[in-house]
Amino acid sequence: MTRFKLLAITLTVFLMSCGEAGKIEKLKKELKEKKQELASVNKEILDLQTEIDLLDTTAKENTIPVKVDTLGHSKFSNMVTLQGLVKSDKNIRMSSEVPGRIEKIYVREGQKVSFGQALVKMNSEMISSQINELKSALKLAQATYEKQNRLWQKEIGSEIQLLQAKTNYENLQKAIETAKVQLNKHLLTAPSNGYVENILSNEGQMAAPGLPLIEMTNNKTLELNLKVSEKFLGKLTTGQTVEIQYPSISKTFKEKIDAIGSVIDQNSRTFNITIRPKNGIPFLKPNMLALVNLPSFQAEQAINIPTKLIRQDSRGNFVLSVNSDKQVEKVYIQIEEQFADKTIIKSGVTVGQLIITEGFTNVIPGDLVKIISSKRIE
Repeated sequence: MTRFKLLAITLTVFLMSCGEAGKIEKLKKELKEKKQELASVNKEILDLQTEIDLLDTTAKENTIPVKVDTLGHSKFSNMVTLQGLVKSDKNIRMSSEVPGRIEKIYVREGQKVSFGQALVKMNSEMISSQINELKSALKLAQATYEKQNRLWQKEIGSEIQLLQAKTNYENLQKAIETAKVQLNKHLLTAPSNGYVENILSNEGQMAAPGLPLIEMTNNKTLELNLKVSEKFLGKLTTGQTVEIQYPSISKTFKEKIDAIGSVIDQNSRTFNITIRPKNGIPFLKPNMLALVNLPSFQAEQAINIPTKLIRQDSRGNFVLSVNSDKQVEKVYIQIEEQFADKTIIKSGVTVGQLIITEGFTNVIPGDLVKIISSKRIE
């Protein structure tokens, strides 16, 4: 019997808690609706009072005309524009690995080339002659080795003579292979598919290792690298959509952040982000200027006012408000974020409050004012 009583009590408590949770949600919903109704009624009252003030010729002559805004919640976003350059990870400057005279350039600027295609041939007469000499010596070494081997099979001659002939023969084979590798270095080939962007040398000119001869690019793998202030840490994520403008082609696209750097530069206090534009954007070229709009602050519900309305005294930041008696009040505020044109208010003001937007330099707290215009800040 006791078990059934305990079960009944537990079930009753559970049902009561569920009922209370549902009641709280219902009350929150009603409160939100009432606040919206109050803000709407306050606006109607303000509009009516403003119209009365404009028509009332018996109003006090010493009232000061002002314009006010009614505070309200709104979605807020502040964007910062950064500059970057489009880059190609296949933008390659190629040079010869060996010194020599340029004998032949097989391509022209703007030409499409394929992986492995010959681009530039260096003069290779010396290495070619060396290979021919080594081949002649190889024939003699081979004949000598084969003869010594036959004699050794007949137990004629010494083992040392056989080993010397064999070593000489094998060394010449390796020397020829090494010379062929060197010969291949006299021919510059395309490391990937792409286009010849610039030819930086001429036939007959002397080339040196490290001196660029040809510049190649491939516009299919473009990317945009930006240096972003460390203030953006935590505000940007991989996969986040941002807006990119290309002024030179008057185009705007939405792209996603592909990578975010893990290191902050100790000198510039910035970190890198990488954006890879989607394929198919016409006229997009390496080194093209791009303007990227990044969000520095976002809020779904925020009270924001023009920054120019905020004033300061020894106690802190404040704005001038108008109460129900049409008197000016000083209202101290706490700032959450401040920008050049807008400021996000953390506390101090409420939705529906009237803030003086024009004429605030002509009044002080306690002055009676006449509202000549009003609107809602959103």
